[in-house]
Amino acid sequence: MYPGLVIVSNRLPVSVKKTDGKLEFYPSIGGLATGLSTYTSNKRNRWIGWPGIANEDINEDERRTITKELKKHNCYPVFLSQKELDGFYNGFANSVLWPLLHDLTPNKEAAADESFWRAYKRVNQAFGEVVLSLSTSGTTIWVHDYQLMLLPSMLRVQRPHDKIGFFLHIPFPSSKIFANAPHGAELLGGLAGADLLGFHTTSYVQNFLSCCQHFDIGTVGPKELILPDRVIRVTDFPMGIDYAKFVRATKQAAVRRELLKLRTKYRGKKVIVSVDRMDVTKGIVPRLDAYRAFLEQNPQFHRKVVLVMIAIPSRTDTDAYKKLRKQIDDLVHDIEDKFGTARWKPIEYITTPLSFTQLSPYFQLADIALVTPIRDGMNLVAKEYIASQGNQDGILVLSKTAGAAEELKQAIIVDPTKRSSLVSGIKEAMLLPQDELRERVSAMQDHISEFTVQEWASNFMGTLKKPVKTPHMTRSLSPSHQRMLVDSFRRAQKRLLLLDYDGVLAPFRSNPYKAGPSPKVLKVLRKLAKLP
Repeated sequence: MYPGLVIVSNRLPVSVKKTDGKLEFYPSIGGLATGLSTYTSNKRNRWIGWPGIANEDINEDERRTITKELKKHNCYPVFLSQKELDGFYNGFANSVLWPLLHDLTPNKEAAADESFWRAYKRVNQAFGEVVLSLSTSGTTIWVHDYQLMLLPSMLRVQRPHDKIGFFLHIPFPSSKIFANAPHGAELLGGLAGADLLGFHTTSYVQNFLSCCQHFDIGTVGPKELILPDRVIRVTDFPMGIDYAKFVRATKQAAVRRELLKLRTKYRGKKVIVSVDRMDVTKGIVPRLDAYRAFLEQNPQFHRKVVLVMIAIPSRTDTDAYKKLRKQIDDLVHDIEDKFGTARWKPIEYITTPLSFTQLSPYFQLADIALVTPIRDGMNLVAKEYIASQGNQDGILVLSKTAGAAEELKQAIIVDPTKRSSLVSGIKEAMLLPQDELRERVSAMQDHISEFTVQEWASNFMGTLKKPVKTPHMTRSLSPSHQRMLVDSFRRAQKRLLLLDYDGVLAPFRSNPYKAGPSPKVLKVLRKLAKLP
């Protein structure tokens, strides 16, 4: 049995697919897989997750082959049926939780479909069974993201003495939004099985604690959730990138060759780059609309600018994706028809996944990166672009609702929901003086070179391993003692009540200035004060 660190996420850093009946293994795409694989590459940790292929698409021999091959990478699969994937992943996780946690309205049918919720619970249980089978008591377990919000409490029941951490890679909404979450109390209770809960920003931490207070999960303290038997740390850990990897890329021969080709192709033009998955939260449609408005309002930039929009299809079997794809395609064609000429293509639309060697030259080439999600937990593309600026001659236009905006304050910050803000942000970036640009980029590079993905993981694990204070166990008065206390209080001619404030008269708040007694408490105090 393995007593060390076990990482658990929906997807493994290595995925499997079948092409012409043959199994193929390839690196998974995404910030989580990329970031954590960097951290674990030189450490012998175990990573548990779904391998990317449904049970129906493989036979028993192939299943054994997958398990054997993944083990070479310290990866261990959780095999799922297509029905489980439809209910757990496409259903509850991505049609309910994903939009809800991004402050958007979930699919009503999905939110009301209890079979999706049952699938979500069942798959979380399946992950838990694999974790327990591959580890022993005393293991440190690090669970990741919204697909596995119930897993910490499931593990806690079986392993009360294990160190369990959970990190959410997407935003956490306000209590006003989360109050409408189907099974909200159960989801929060699932997270309450952890010893440490990590979020990208302090605002997400505050939102989570506010929700715990709303659902009466426990007593809320500054960056902690106090349960009767233990204290859960709730802290912000802004995720970084492998900064050195992007710096090294600026010197790699293969990357430099691609960069030279791109410079020749776009000679004489300002290049704007944007890189996203096709998802409504990424703000691609408002961004294209703003680019069109920018060209309409600024004819002096015609034939002098090009937007390289890299938008990778994601969750392609959903109606939401099909609707979004049509909107994007229509806008791209409209921009091309309205402004394009025989000698100028105002937009380059790329929908095929690019390797690191293919993507890095675009980051190095671009004069402007347009990173304008409607809502994003962090957005590592913003940091990757800045890390790629070897000559410090490209500027970042960043959404104020991306988690990265709390760190990269020298970027040009815009409101992704307002066309005028996006248009003015693009124009400001186009006209930014070179000395100011380099000053801004230098400051951002200093920050992200210090707070890397390695530092992020190290900080999280270091905090998880620290001893946690245990709250004093409360003792309830027996019925006889309660009667005696009430009788003595009634007979007394003089009474003195000594009451604590935080946690007694008023609930704990992350901001103590916002703590105050409820109307119900004030009413009781007034009644007590009027007693003879």
